[in-house]
Amino acid sequence: MSHICLFGIMIFGSGVLVGCDTSISDRNIRFMPGERVQVLWARQQKTDGTAIFVDPRSGKKFASGHIAGAQNIKLPQVPKGAPIDPTIGRYDNIIVYGLNPGDVAARAMTKRLLTNKYGGVWLYSGGLQEWQQQGGEVEVSELETQEQSR
Repeated sequence: MSHICLFGIMIFGSGVLVGCDTSISDRNIRFMPGERVQVLWARQQKTDGTAIFVDPRSGKKFASGHIAGAQNIKLPQVPKGAPIDPTIGRYDNIIVYGLNPGDVAARAMTKRLLTNKYGGVWLYSGGLQEWQQQGGEVEVSELETQEQSR
C-alpha cells in the first residue's frame, strides 16, 4: 500500500481506500491534438475501423450535441476489469472526449479503458467546445427511451 493511501486513511480515519489504485493515473493519458482528431474523424467517415469517438457524458448532454458519429458510452458500461468489448476494441484509435479540458467523465473513461487494456486510447482534451470552434460537424439526437424517463 502506498504512503499516500496510508496517509489518506490516517487523515480521514475511514479505512476506505478510495482512489488508491495507482496502476493507471493521469500520467498514463495520451492527449491527441485537435488537428489530428479532425484528420482521424475525416478518415473514419470514409473507412470503418480507423477510430471510434467515445462521449461518456450523460445521455441528455450527448443528445444535445456531440461529435458526428460518436458513441455515447458511459463509465458503468465499461466495468473495471471487464474483457475488451470487440465493438470498441476493433478500432485502431479510441478517442474519448467530453465538453472541455476539465471534463472529469472523459478523463475517467480514458483511464478505465487503459486499465482494461484497450489499445490506441487517446483523450481529446479540447473536447466538444474545441471541436465546434474548429468547425467540426456536430449531431443532435433524441434521448433513448430509458434516459427520457429519468
